[in-house]
Amino acid sequence: MFHIIGMPRKSPYARVSITLPREVLAAAGAAEVAAARRQHLLADLQLAPEERLRRAAALLHLAPGAGTRRRAQIIGFDSYEDFATWKKARRVEGLRRS
Repeated sequence: MFHIIGMPRKSPYARVSITLPREVLAAAGAAEVAAARRQHLLADLQLAPEERLRRAAALLHLAPGAGTRRRAQIIGFDSYEDFATWKKARRVEGLRRS
């Protein structure tokens, strides 16, 4: 996350990192997590495919970075013919301007 003048902003989140032995980590709720995940998957399977797609699309809009602008792309060509060939290929592929 960067400020307009390129200075990093202070994140509202803090990260905490801890290293645990595998045995401790496995015992710390793995069964509960697996059961909750299975229950969630079974509930999703009860929905119509269209509804699952709609929900997935809605989640995409909530994801960090969704809807942010792409960075500028600068492409150089040796000749106008090279540019025209590239542009025509992009149109055939169905891609928009870049």
